[in-house]
Amino acid sequence: MPETFSAQLILEPFAPSGVTSELRRALSAAGIEVGPGIGGSFSVTASLPKMEALFGIKIFADPSGNYEVAQPGSATQPPAGEIPLNNLPGTWRRAIKAVVFTRRPDFGP
Repeated sequence: MPETFSAQLILEPFAPSGVTSELRRALSAAGIEVGPGIGGSFSVTASLPKMEALFGIKIFADPSGNYEVAQPGSATQPPAGEIPLNNLPGTWRRAIKAVVFTRRPDFGP
């Protein structure tokens, strides 16, 4: 499994720009590489341990090589390709619509 993990952070359509700027600065200060804003989203990349600590998740690869996310202590698991937001501060959660990552293509059996 690669040592870094990338995801796309999708902002709420009407997130206040001040909160968005604060979020980008705070992520960068936490050692997360923040990509340029494109439309209403930007990429975030960091080591697996940093991403796991930031989001309160466990990232692992399934048998087909796709990443999966588990949320320790939760009775429900996030949908495939999504990272839960409930470990983030409330001001961040209100500005973020979703954090998603791409699964490998499935070309059939």
